[in-house]
Amino acid sequence: MKWKSVAGTAFGFAVSAVFCLSGTAAASDDTAEQGARVGPPVGAPCSQGRGTHACFEKSGDKFWVKDTGKDGWFPRVYWTYKGSELVWEGSCSDHLGSDAGWTSCSFADEIAENKTIYFQAFNMVSDNVEAPEMQGPGVYAKTS
Repeated sequence: MKWKSVAGTAFGFAVSAVFCLSGTAAASDDTAEQGARVGPPVGAPCSQGRGTHACFEKSGDKFWVKDTGKDGWFPRVYWTYKGSELVWEGSCSDHLGSDAGWTSCSFADEIAENKTIYFQAFNMVSDNVEAPEMQGPGVYAKTS
């Protein structure tokens, strides 16, 4: 009977490890790199709110997102083109928590060249609900 308890416990740990280590990122092109250790280049334009930090890297049209608050919420950056600020074109999220480092999402195949984009960082309560008064400022940036 003891071996069943040990086997069940081992199975439970294995399943928990799989769920804990698997993260998802919301990027319309599914090219998110979770837990990147590098981060955005120095001088990249950024939007920072309470618990969220997002930057745009012009080279490669890449967004960097980081959870900076241990609040149970997750950061997301939304982007669109200048002139259509009311309709978001895409987003990138980090679901790994504040200890995981940066998450990056490449939109190289989606963001047009020689344009100006508008992006903003949000702290999200759930996939469709933004945390109140925790968003960063809107930022304009040139694309490659």
